[in-house]
Amino acid sequence: MKSGETPEQLSEEDALSLLTLEPGQNMTNGHKTLLITQTLNSINTVQPVFERIAHERAQKLLEDHRRIREASNVKGLRYRVTPALPVDTIGVYVFMPMATIPL
Repeated sequence: MKSGETPEQLSEEDALSLLTLEPGQNMTNGHKTLLITQTLNSINTVQPVFERIAHERAQKLLEDHRRIREASNVKGLRYRVTPALPVDTIGVYVFMPMATIPL
């Protein structure tokens, strides 16, 4: 993500498909270090996206609990689901496009 760009959330399917790609070539350690450092320095810009996702998932979990309780005829219980913020970042991936030259 370039400076000033708004972060974009990929669909789960698109994100998972990136993880199946084969690397085209290796970068130098210096280039890798630079890209990871830039990404880590800008991680706060995506925090609002992470928080929105956490709230959406908390709401879905609450709806799931309500459906289960209604199906089992349990009455009189109240539920509240709140996301644990800030969201933990446990991994960072930097994907770089690779130009292909047609043969």
